[in-house]
Order: sequence, then structure tokens, then C-alpha cells
Amino acid sequence: FELHICDEYLSALTPDPEGPGGCLSRWTLERLRPEEVYNDCIVDDPRDDCQPFDEKHPGRWYLPPGAGSHKMHFRIPQGLQCSSCTLQWRWWTANSCVPANGYGCFFQLMKDLGWNAASWCGSFCGTCLGNTSAGCGEEFRNCADITVIAAGGTPSPSPSTTTEAPSTTQITTTETTTSSEVMPETTTTQAPALTGDCVHNKDCSTSAWCNDQSYEGWCAQRSAADCSSPQCVVNTGEATTTSGPSGLGTCVHNKDCSTSAWCNSPAYEGWCTQRSAAKCPYPHCTVDSGAVTTTLTTTLTHNELSCVHNKDC
Repeated sequence: FELHICDEYLSALTPDPEGPGGCLSRWTLERLRPEEVYNDCIVDDPRDDCQPFDEKHPGRWYLPPGAGSHKMHFRIPQGLQCSSCTLQWRWWTANSCVPANGYGCFFQLMKDLGWNAASWCGSFCGTCLGNTSAGCGEEFRNCADITVIAAGGTPSPSPSTTTEAPSTTQITTTETTTSSEVMPETTTTQAPALTGDCVHNKDCSTSAWCNDQSYEGWCAQRSAADCSSPQCVVNTGEATTTSGPSGLGTCVHNKDCSTSAWCNSPAYEGWCTQRSAAKCPYPHCTVDSGAVTTTLTTTLTHNELSCVHNKDC
């Protein structure tokens, strides 16, 4: 596993984020060393963070054998602050090959330290001299929109948040906990529950997948609470049609409460306008193309609701 932070809002318009000069390459989180988490790690210790530290690749955490949930600790880089940034989790499965430089070296190190390396990597352990196969095997990625502020600082703007104390934090795959070892702090916001149908988002000013027909059925299978944005959007019975150019215009506060939990927060009025249309962080903000917008609201009884193809481009 590796964790990276893009110090801006990551979208389909972000140029080559994983490239050599991409935003995800600028901030790589490092693992905490085993002795920073525990003081009693032993050889073949089943605790996730007791695995040996990869000195050549300090950002890597290797998946232990067996199934189940895992917990690992990473350090947020000193000096990183961003009000709207993206955390990326990336997993190279290595289920049929040696996917990256240094992979074989790590398991050779484990073996030299007395660990049962074969239980971790099977026939794909490799050696430091082994060849790698770029792009082989399966890779998985997931992202989260986060805010990173200095210890004792305040995010801007500051909607209702729940913040751990003290003002230091660790990132784990299962939960966020506090520790004196990690700086700075992160905040999380609990959005209100939404009701309605999850449908394909065909607004090309907010979704790069607006013309991808595969999302017609994919979105419809999800509930309002699990409606993946920006590919999908919750249809609450209000239909909106907009004519005009997409992708151009001004970044403004998104006051549509069916798509944004921050619709009534005045702090986003000035915060959104400071951003360009290309980097307008949805759903907090939205792009105003300057076109005339016509909104038609229809009141339906429960028995009148039906699921139909959304043809609002």
C-alpha cells in the first residue's frame, strides 16, 4: 500500500496527477516505524505495524498474509496544509508478478531478519536482483477529500466539523486516531441523510462521466445515501435544465441542498469564488457558466414516483 496527498482538489481535469510532476507525486506519506507504534514487536508478529520498515521505500506498507481488516499508521508530511485536497490509497496486488522495484528486496530483508517471508509472498517473493514487470497484476485505488491544517489552526471556511483531540492525527485504513507522533490534524464533516433516487449525473460542468452511458444502470443500483458523486446525483423530484457552455465560467457556492451538505453555509460564498472553474471543488462549489437556468419543481405523491431515464444534459 502507498498513500499520497494531492494538495489541491483532484478531478478529471487535473493534469497527470500520478506523473513525475503530478500533484500526487509531491506528497508521499511515510509509515511510522514499528518502534514508534509498539515497543514490543517480535519476529513474525501478527500486528500490522510490526512488519519491518522498508528503508528504501519508507512510504510502503506490505499486506500481511490471511484475510481480515488491517490497521496501519502513516505520517502526514510536515509543511503540508490544504483546505481542499485529495488523499489517494493505492494497492499493487502482486498476485501474479513482481510489480515494482524493491519489492523482492523487502521480502529478502524479511527472510534475513528471521521472518517467514514465504507466507507473505509465496512464489512471487523475488530477490533484489529479480526483474520487475511494470503494469503487471491488479492495482486498486481509492480517494478521499480531506483538509490538512497546522496544529492549532482553523480550516477556511469552517463548516460544522468533528475534530479529534489533541491536534495531531494518524491516517489508517480503518479509522483515524490521535497520536503525538503525527502532525498536522484533519477534520471530518458528517453530511445529513439524503432521500430520493440515485441517477446518472449528466451535468458536464460537474462530472467528467456525464456522457458515459454505463452509469445509467450503475447509479440506479445505489441508494441515495450511497450515491457516488460526481458520477451520480440524488434526484429528489426537482428537475433542472441548463443551457450554455460547460466547463467555463465562475466557481460559486453550491446552494443546491440536494447535492451539497454545505448549501446553507455562508462561509463558502467567498471561498468558492477564489477558485477557478477548472478547479472548482464540487459539491461545496459549482461552476456558474452565466447561462440562464430554468428550474421546474414538481410535487409528487408517493405512488406517483417512478424511475425514468435522466435526459437532462
